Amino acid sequence: MPRLRVVKAWLFILFFFSAVGLPAWGQGQNGTNAFMIQDSGKWVKPVSEPADEPASSPSSNEGERYLLLDTQVHAGKDENYCHIVKKITSQNGVQNGASLSFNYDPTYQQLILHYIVIRRGDKTYDRLDADKIKVIQQEAELERHMYNGNLSAVLFLEDVRVGDIIEYAWTVRGNNPVLRGHFLNYTLIDWAIPIEKHAFRLLWPAARRLTIQNHATQVQPTIKDVSGLMEYSWELKNRRPVALEGSMPPGYTQLGWIQFTEFSSWTEVAGWAEALYEHSGPLPADLIQKIALWRLSADQEEQVRFALRFVQDEVRYLGIEIGQGSHQPNEPAAVFNRRFGDCKDKVALFCAILHELEIEAHPVLVDTYSRHVDEWAPSPYAFNHVTAQVKVNGKTYWLDPTRSYQRGHLKDFYFPDYGRGLIVEAGTTNLCIIPRHTAGLPKTTVNETFRIKSYRTPIVYEVTSIFEGAAADRMRATLAGTRREDLEKAYLNQTAKKYPKVKSAQPMEVQDDQEKNLIKTYEHYEVSDIYELSEDKKEWACWFYPDEIFSFAKSPETSIRTTPLGVVHPRHYIQNTEITLPQDYAIKNEIKSVRDEAMRFERRVNYNNRRLTIHYEVATLADEVAVKDVPEHLNNLKKIREAVGFGIQHANISSGTSRRMTKDKSFQPNWSILAMGAIYFLLVAAGAVALYWFRPEYKSSTPPLIAHPLKGIGGWLIVLAIAMCLAPINITFLIAKNSSAYSVTTWNYLTAPDSSAYHSLWAPILILELLGNLSLLVFSVLNAVFFFQKRYAFRRFFLIFLTVNVMVTIVDQVGCGFIPHAAVAGTSNYSAIFRTIVPATIWSLYILKSQRVKLTFVN
Repeated sequence: MPRLRVVKAWLFILFFFSAVGLPAWGQGQNGTNAFMIQDSGKWVKPVSEPADEPASSPSSNEGERYLLLDTQVHAGKDENYCHIVKKITSQNGVQNGASLSFNYDPTYQQLILHYIVIRRGDKTYDRLDADKIKVIQQEAELERHMYNGNLSAVLFLEDVRVGDIIEYAWTVRGNNPVLRGHFLNYTLIDWAIPIEKHAFRLLWPAARRLTIQNHATQVQPTIKDVSGLMEYSWELKNRRPVALEGSMPPGYTQLGWIQFTEFSSWTEVAGWAEALYEHSGPLPADLIQKIALWRLSADQEEQVRFALRFVQDEVRYLGIEIGQGSHQPNEPAAVFNRRFGDCKDKVALFCAILHELEIEAHPVLVDTYSRHVDEWAPSPYAFNHVTAQVKVNGKTYWLDPTRSYQRGHLKDFYFPDYGRGLIVEAGTTNLCIIPRHTAGLPKTTVNETFRIKSYRTPIVYEVTSIFEGAAADRMRATLAGTRREDLEKAYLNQTAKKYPKVKSAQPMEVQDDQEKNLIKTYEHYEVSDIYELSEDKKEWACWFYPDEIFSFAKSPETSIRTTPLGVVHPRHYIQNTEITLPQDYAIKNEIKSVRDEAMRFERRVNYNNRRLTIHYEVATLADEVAVKDVPEHLNNLKKIREAVGFGIQHANISSGTSRRMTKDKSFQPNWSILAMGAIYFLLVAAGAVALYWFRPEYKSSTPPLIAHPLKGIGGWLIVLAIAMCLAPINITFLIAKNSSAYSVTTWNYLTAPDSSAYHSLWAPILILELLGNLSLLVFSVLNAVFFFQKRYAFRRFFLIFLTVNVMVTIVDQVGCGFIPHAAVAGTSNYSAIFRTIVPATIWSLYILKSQRVKLTFVN
């Protein structure tokens, strides 16, 4: 059910009037008379354009300067004349302004073109050529399943250049017969583009009553008596264009406008509508049979629910709003037989069914765009939708047959807050207040779980979504209109935006509890590589984001406002994220909340026994924010954006017997650790020197052999000799590579109690590892010397070296296993213990059992 609206200011009003004269006809594509060419009516008053002064009137972004917008309406003749003069100021203007379109409804209107010229300097070129005008049917609302039959006469101007002035005028004649001769119109006073001169003139029969009402403007007309007609005229010059702010509340407009209506009261509007909804034709036999089945239920509320479900779900939405079809509903029998209709058709059928069931029901005209229709002067154009009021069992229900897939009980059905409406019944004298409904409000709860058994293997990710109220209605419609495979693919791709290496583990499951109007969906995924390495290679991190809430908290494009800020309402969204971790983390429990007049938000973080739960909840409380409260509201949105999302981070520590810290470009030595290591190294080195000079007397029951084939470095001792040479180099390289672990930055990150990576074992393990590696370095050099000098002490010290190496590795790896960040990074690696013990055991047995060793190391 359409109505005139304040539209984007760069789109001009569709005019519904025309003129008379000797016509020259243009042909439509189907060969019918589509438009005619003739002079304007004699009643039209010439209006001149202002002088072309570019400095005083900038062009719009479209590259056009509107010098004149002249509209004249003759209510007695049902004619609307329009005259436009615009100047092309850029190539963008050539592109946008060289196409002219004239819209009209051919079922009751005629289009008369008067002239189209291009002025270039002192020359004028006539561009009104009927053969070059194409009449097309665009149907701009096809996506909304609405057909209005409007035609557009389109002309693509040739040879348009920057600096040209395009001037054209036309008249549209005719008034929709559905209005029963009533006059309705409006004009914009403010525009979003600069218009140097805007003139509006209305000729009104003095004997007829007219109501003129200003909206968001104070301009007043000049009134004259012209040959028995009242002339109302407005002339506005160089008004500043309005910078549209966007994101405004429903029904709010920045553009001033003036409403014209011949309806004197809402009683008259209700009487007009009541005549439209009177139907005398019988209902089809098939429908009578259905009604008889529904009547078997003794509960009349259940009968209403049966009828409503039939109209909602089995009569598809399709509006053919041609001519009187803009407001006149079709006969209920026709709607039933063809199984389609728009809001007024569905309501007419629904009410007819209830009347057959002897249940009181009436159409109710409402506006989905604004709750403030009481600010209008009485007019059918104040409404754009039709719902129904039903009275049964002493209760009053407000129902919408146009909505689909509503389930549950009548008392739980969602009905938007329309504020006011007009009940179409005898005796209606004014708008009614529609009670604000609290039942059936949309609510969505998303519960997601991450089960991380190991940081190196794929994780299990499951999502359970619960839809209630209007959210369940929408989800049910989505499930009915979308292939399950396509929906699963869409969800998978949405998840992949956060976790690229995700794959579906099993098909999505759906449970629909229609009695409670509750839908649950279950999604199952497997995610690999959920952790990402930072650009500086210093941290691994995994983030968990509530996308819906983050989207809710986005700032509007216009933050510094002179108008209220609109809020999508009602809206209630909850997300619970549960993460099972393989190790303990230092995570603090916390609660953050934000609240103002328009919304509330809460985040709760709870951590216990390796289970992290993050709860988010956001709900709107109103559909607008007052201008004075916008700064506070925007600051609250910022707080929400800062609060959403939770990350788990740990240092980039690679696997091995030691943590291999990433190099810090701003490395700052930890002098206390460095001093301790140096002192320890000197002490160990001094001990090694002492051991080197300690040569106990060699005692043997048998004298040493002077020559023997197994005596000397040969066989497997050659392999050991190579190992003796490489050992000091390898240990030195390992100490250097791990040096970043002892920088001030990394040391504080791992050992400071307030750090996210803190653990009480970090400091002792890092110190043990440093001292152990220094000891191994010194004794690897001592062992190499003993080896090549074939000292008897080599056998004993080499066995001690192997034993110490195994002990340090075991303590290091087992200790790291108790540190979450070490486990996350793969630092704790028990296979390293195995790789140390096995060669140590083999070489120990070789040293103890080898005859060559016994014969060689005797000095």
